[in-house]
This record gives sequence, C-alpha cells and structure tokens, in this order.
Amino acid sequence: MGRDHHWRWTLRSCGALICALVAVAVAVPGSAAASAPRLYVAVGDSVGAGFGATSGQSYFDLYCAYLESAAAGALVDQCVNESVVGLTSQSALDGGTIQKAINDIDGSADTPVVTVVLGGNDLLGSPGCQPITGAGCNFIGNMRTILNQIETALATHPGPHVIQWLEYYNPNHDNPFGNASADQSTAGLLLGNDFGLTDCSSADFSLIGLDDAINCIAKEKGATPVDAYTPFQSGCTANDCFSDSLHPDDKGYGLIFDALRDTPGSPVPRTPPPDGNWPIAMGAPANTVPPAVTGIPAPGSALSCSLGTWSGSTPLTYTVQWLRDNSPIAGQTASTYLIPASDIGHAISCQVTASNPEGSAAGTSNSVTVTAPPTIPHPPTISTLSESRMVFAPSSPHHTRGTVFSFRLDEPAQVTIRIQHLAPGRRVGQSCRYPAARLRHKPRCIRAIRVATLIEPGHAGLNELAFGGLVRGRALAPGRYLAMFVAIDRAGASTAQTLHFSIVRS
Repeated sequence: MGRDHHWRWTLRSCGALICALVAVAVAVPGSAAASAPRLYVAVGDSVGAGFGATSGQSYFDLYCAYLESAAAGALVDQCVNESVVGLTSQSALDGGTIQKAINDIDGSADTPVVTVVLGGNDLLGSPGCQPITGAGCNFIGNMRTILNQIETALATHPGPHVIQWLEYYNPNHDNPFGNASADQSTAGLLLGNDFGLTDCSSADFSLIGLDDAINCIAKEKGATPVDAYTPFQSGCTANDCFSDSLHPDDKGYGLIFDALRDTPGSPVPRTPPPDGNWPIAMGAPANTVPPAVTGIPAPGSALSCSLGTWSGSTPLTYTVQWLRDNSPIAGQTASTYLIPASDIGHAISCQVTASNPEGSAAGTSNSVTVTAPPTIPHPPTISTLSESRMVFAPSSPHHTRGTVFSFRLDEPAQVTIRIQHLAPGRRVGQSCRYPAARLRHKPRCIRAIRVATLIEPGHAGLNELAFGGLVRGRALAPGRYLAMFVAIDRAGASTAQTLHFSIVRS
C-alpha cells in the first residue's frame, strides 16, 4: 500500500482506543513532555520486527506514523521497537527484552500505547507448546508476568495507557507456501480443537488455542487483545498477504495495523490486578464429563478407560482403578484392562481420580458386562512362510536361479498368491500416484501394482512352490516385488502373509 493510501485510511477512521486517549492527551498535556518524549513502545518477535515487510511498511512503522499524526492528535512524539526475531515469552523475560521496554517507559514523559506480539515461537518452537495449555508450557504464566511488569511501569505515569496484545493470524491461510493440512493444523493450534473464537469460561482446555489464551489472559489482566485472525481470513486472497510460509508481506502488515488502530482499548489498571481464574487458578478438581470405558467386553479383549474432562487448577495428575461389580480389581491401575475368562457375567468399569495441590476428586465410568464370545469358524493358518532366495533372475520354475516359496498349512486350503510390483510414486491425498513431472514436489511413496495372481491347492503340512519369476511365460521386469499369500478354506475364512523379493536381470 502506498503512503497516500495509508493517510486516507487514518483521516477517515479513529478507533475508540485512540479517540479516548486523544481526548485526554489534548486536554491535559503532561508537564514532563518538554523534557522527555511521549512514547509508543512495541515488544515482539519477528512479526513485531516487521520481518518480510518493505521499508516503512511494517505494522510498527504504520502504527507509529499514525500515533504521531494529527489524525491521532499527535498522541506520541517518538516510537521504540524492542522486537527481536525468534523471541519467545520466556526469552523475552530471561534475555532482558521486557526490561528494556520497561526502561523505555520509565524514561518517558508518558507512554500511552504499548503493543506486544509474543506466543508464536512458544507454539511452534522446539519443543513447543502444543497445545498452549499443555503441561510444561509456560506461556500463560509468562504472559501474566509480562503484563504485570508493564502495568507496574505504566502506573507511575499520570495519563491513560493501553496495552494491546496481538493475537496471531493463521500463517497458512491462502498461503502459496503452505498447504491444506498445515492450514488445518495451524488453525487448530491457534483456535483450539473446536475452531471457535474464544470462550474464556471454557473448562475443557483441549478446546483452547494460542489466540484463545491471549484473549482470555489479556482480558483477565485489563489489557486489550487484538484479533488479527479474522482480518486475514476475510481480507486475504491467494498470494497477496505473505512474504514466506510464516510472515506477512506489506498487505498483511497493513491488516495488522488496521486491527491495532481500530480495536477499542481498555485502560490498564493503575496497579496490576491479582491473577484471575483462567485457566490456572480454578481450585480443586471437579469432574465435568465422566470417564468412559470402550472396547469389546469379551475374554481376551482389552478395554480402555478415558480420563474424562476436569476443571481445576493445572497441572492435574490422574490415577485409574478398574472395578469389577463396583469393587476394585487388585493391581489393575493402567489405562487399559485385559479381560480374563473369569470376568464372564461381571460388570467392568473404571474410576479416575484427579488431583492437584488443592484437592482431589473421583469420577466413575459407565460399566460393560463381559460375555462369552460366539463360536466362529477357525480360518486356515499359514505359518513358517519363507523363500529360498530373496533376489533372483527370471528363469524356468525348476531352474536353480529361481526361488522356492515354502509354507505350512494347518488344514487343506486354496492358496492365492498375489504378485505386486513395488514402484516409486508421489503422495496425493490418500493415494500414491505415478510420479509424473507435475507431482515432483509431492511426498515420495511406494505404489503396489498387481501384476499377477497365482492359485494353487494347498494341503495340510509343508507346501513348496517353485517360482522362477515368470508370469504366463513372460519374465517379470527387474525391480522390487511383494507376494501376498492368502489361504481360503471351504467356508470362505482366510488368513494372509506376505514376502518381499527382488528380480534382477539375467
């Protein structure tokens, strides 16, 4: 976007955030303004640093120009960007970046606006926080700490202040460098499993994504979350919002600037409020969705016990106890239970106990009654399948250069041998296709191409079948092959095993 176009936007639009601050700034100019600057301070990662934007077109540059302009009432007269490529919430605290921003605030006459864009590297880095509410992920606690420190510094100045924390766009939406599966995966990391916009009352943390966490914690602390996801979903078309697979181009940064400028802001508290109730300080555990037993209730089968859904302070720890007729089964505390024959006629369930430093609670699953399995025909069994040679040249069936397939059957059966050629291919969706030039960027895969089906009668005991690599008198082409042996009895029951072999040139 050109500079003239940018100014047409700013002259016709004044977000509620800036309008409120402009009114105060014009009516009550700070006495310290003559000796120290009024600042806009930015903290962030590579997006905050404007990676991928041309000179002067990052959201920081655009927002700075706007806040300095008459359209915003000359709210600030200087802008400082403390963003660092690759920054995480942890490295921002440990490496001194947040302290630099606080020093900037302390040295200013006033700092009406602070913007923060952190969390993307927490989510996508190594080992990464996937999900953002997962055990061992420090982002939510770090975000609270960062806001506390910035709020404390701002509280020493007389004027109103806002902190805007940017939520992330989906970096693969209509992105020429992305793909559909990455788009879906990244959207889930940002929005949670329900792909819905934020619900700060949710007790099911599996539904919480990075943008949800930013939204909820910002509101808890009195800061302002800024939605960049919706503008990217509605304002981008293929190839026009991205400079690479993760970063915006000039148009993308323009959308972020629009969101910052037009999002109504809340004044930060004069002193940091205590940490709120989402999602860490939620008290003792409570079972909101009971555990569930799944599996086939028959001897020899394994049942599984899900944990259910719980509210309460995180992290939570869980223990499982299997029950027979509502009484504990000694030693059965794993998430799965192998059913013995003695359980026939009994009701099996599981009990999950969730614990945290504030207490514990138990939830009991549904019960399933174990029944004896119905008698089913026993299919023929192929065992000790082998071949005398795995690599051989085509020849007559009795030539020593061929191979001999050997196997045992526990009963007479028809044996079908399906010969498949294993050839390279390219993965497209769920299928492996011929590796045409237009598919050269697709993932590699192996195609199984059926070339022949041999049918032989088999008898109980050892069976041997000479195979010289000839099908209908013609030699198989050199390459890798798979032979699938299927034994079928008169009732139609069957079992299968496979062998691999290679054909070489004579």
